[in-house]
Amino acid sequence: MNPLVSIIITNFNKEKYLEDCLESCLNQTYKNFEICIADNDSTDGSLKIIKRYNKKIRIFNIKRKYKTGPQNQLFCIQNLIKKTKGKIICLLDSDDFFYKNKILEIAYTFNKGNIKFIFDEPCIRKQKKFIMKNKNSKHIWPTIFPTSSISFLKKEYMIFNKLCFLKNKKFNNLAIDFRIQVYSMRIIKDYKILKKRLTNYRQNPDGLESNWKKYSLSWWKRRYQAHLYLKRLYQTINIKVPISIDFLLSKMSNHFK
Repeated sequence: MNPLVSIIITNFNKEKYLEDCLESCLNQTYKNFEICIADNDSTDGSLKIIKRYNKKIRIFNIKRKYKTGPQNQLFCIQNLIKKTKGKIICLLDSDDFFYKNKILEIAYTFNKGNIKFIFDEPCIRKQKKFIMKNKNSKHIWPTIFPTSSISFLKKEYMIFNKLCFLKNKKFNNLAIDFRIQVYSMRIIKDYKILKKRLTNYRQNPDGLESNWKKYSLSWWKRRYQAHLYLKRLYQTINIKVPISIDFLLSKMSNHFK
């Protein structure tokens, strides 16, 4: 059984990485796939590069609708998924790339077991191994895998999508990787971590994570949003989250400008 896999790529001003990204998809050993890319109003030369591949990929131009990068990325993915044809979805940021066996391994793992979400360990420059933190508390979010390491069944995403709260401004700095992982790992608890390095993740100074220097005021404010988001998700399954010191510290930071 070789299900169709849809690779979803979102792009905003990542001109210098696009060719590596797209070529890595086209050179997959697994051949039953489609590539759908959304350009989100890029102002660099991204569109010129993307159009060179117009016979091999499906191209969509999606206007920026929100003030924050995470909200715009999620909005692009929501729109692209409606247009995909695959049973399996693999997310990919345009500054990252897949190793050639990525789609084969993902499709094989989904076929082998009744799994809804898969996370593969990324290869990170200047870091030998992706570090999984020990978080035993059920009321805190798990180690977050980058967006490009996330794959899932399309039908399951449609259920998650109702709980992603995209339009809620209280969560406007929470990226899709965080939202999907707290849902899959803490709410429905149906996922698999594939301990194979199938994705190359670039930590770029102009990436979405570049604005969140650890322990900065913006970092604490986003952390407060994460607490509120987790609390909101737990409410959907009637579980009350206890107040923690971490929550109180992040709440205090939210009062500073």
